[in-house]
Amino acid sequence: MRILLELKRTHQSFTYLDSLNAALVAGLVAAGARSEDLVGPASKPWTFGCEGRSDPRSRTRLFSVTVSTPDPALGEALARLNPAEVRCTSSNGDALDLSGAVRSDIDTLNARNTELMVAFASPFAVMRKKDGRTKSEFAQSLDEVDLDPALRAGLERRARRKLYLSFHIDPLTRMTDVRKRVVPLRKSPKRDILVPAFSAPMTIRGNPEDVEFAFLAGLGAKTHAGFGCPIFMK
Repeated sequence: MRILLELKRTHQSFTYLDSLNAALVAGLVAAGARSEDLVGPASKPWTFGCEGRSDPRSRTRLFSVTVSTPDPALGEALARLNPAEVRCTSSNGDALDLSGAVRSDIDTLNARNTELMVAFASPFAVMRKKDGRTKSEFAQSLDEVDLDPALRAGLERRARRKLYLSFHIDPLTRMTDVRKRVVPLRKSPKRDILVPAFSAPMTIRGNPEDVEFAFLAGLGAKTHAGFGCPIFMK
């Protein structure tokens, strides 16, 4: 299940991606989803990405939100989602109310394919490979990670099964068309939590059901928080 929430007349703005996550969680819980299926270590796979425009102060004016899941139960809640329930007021200063959004379903039938080229509604984040007991850190460059196994391992953890998939960014694209953003995720008492994330045309190959799962579940780390939401290439 995948939907689009478009804010055609009543644009909203936010600084921290965590605020949009909180608003969507509130809306999905109101639509019948269990909170433990949306947040926490036992949560089910889902992701979202937003279209907007950021100003020099890192505040994003929101135009639309894509929300996606391969999970049947979450898909049922997503089908019932009422934009008027997608709202939050946070201590970080953000306030969001998507009651003016127009929702529509997105046809994802073409995602069930042996090969799919995607762009990203939200950039994907990847973790550096841990060395012993060192703290997990986000990769600052795609040169720091072996992208194919890293993306597959993350998806297999969320699918709780083996997936027959591979992920490819061609060498010329790596040199010329990888865009990096540092995304304000949330505000902590001491500092803003910032996540480096990347966007580039990518090809997914493999079993059609697994390709579809990857498209709906999102790629990389922090997918529930709004990273790594693939979209069809235009």
